[in-house]
Amino acid sequence: VGVVCLAVAGGVWAVTSGPMKPKRVMDKATVEKNRDAAKAMFYHAYDNYLLHAFPKDELAPIACKGHDTQNCHGCMLTFYDALDTLAVLGNKTEYRRVVAWLAEHGAATFDRDVSVSVFETNIRVLGSLLSNHLLALDPELDLVPGYDGVLLKLAVDVGSRLLPAYDTPTGLPYGSINFKSGVRPGETPVSATATGGTCLLEFHLLSKLSGIKAFRKAADKATKALWQRRSGLGLLGSHVDVKSGEWVYFDSGIGGGIDSFFEYLMKAHLLTGRQDYLAMFEEGYRSINQRTRFE
Repeated sequence: VGVVCLAVAGGVWAVTSGPMKPKRVMDKATVEKNRDAAKAMFYHAYDNYLLHAFPKDELAPIACKGHDTQNCHGCMLTFYDALDTLAVLGNKTEYRRVVAWLAEHGAATFDRDVSVSVFETNIRVLGSLLSNHLLALDPELDLVPGYDGVLLKLAVDVGSRLLPAYDTPTGLPYGSINFKSGVRPGETPVSATATGGTCLLEFHLLSKLSGIKAFRKAADKATKALWQRRSGLGLLGSHVDVKSGEWVYFDSGIGGGIDSFFEYLMKAHLLTGRQDYLAMFEEGYRSINQRTRFE
């Protein structure tokens, strides 16, 4: 029986998908205690990132030094990861400071001769810019008075730098791309299923907000290209050659490298209302349950 947790006045309730009645699992005092603990944990990580690691991607907790990841090479990943949490915590002062910093310096971090992961840059940098653009636009939240849409401009910049990765015979994207020069000569054509299957949300939303249809079309084409290559058992491999369209690694399941393909099918249905994404998810879900074994 599936369980969904709902935050309600006076506590947290667990609601099952079956006939069971809601069961109270946490009283108000415990909720507040856990909330305060989570807030303290966030600021412990965030403050020390700013103190010891910024503008690197991450803080190495033992060495207490910043370092850039192989995935994004200095895109300030933690900075982007944390921004919406500042909004959730109601820290308008720091939120406005970060948005102002990005407005002044954000474009320069993308205009560099570095190769980045298409997957990580999409879900962490582009995703953050889009979600925080919508948060900053909300007049009820009043996060950034007089907000001028700068985060969307940065999102279009990042998306445009990722888009050439999708210019392949199959429509499936390369795993890495250079921010300045595009796909590097000799770049491996082997890419994880998750790379091509984890762009529907960001690219559809970017098209809707910017009016640039190329993002949505690229995401749709990549997703369909993967789905059309499922086996007779209804399963997808974990890595594919983006030039030939042939599977390179045939292992299937819901682990790393493939899991978010299914996640994004369902979320894309919820975002766009399109029934084809839901049908793909449901068929894939059935095939995984029928054809794979979990221990």
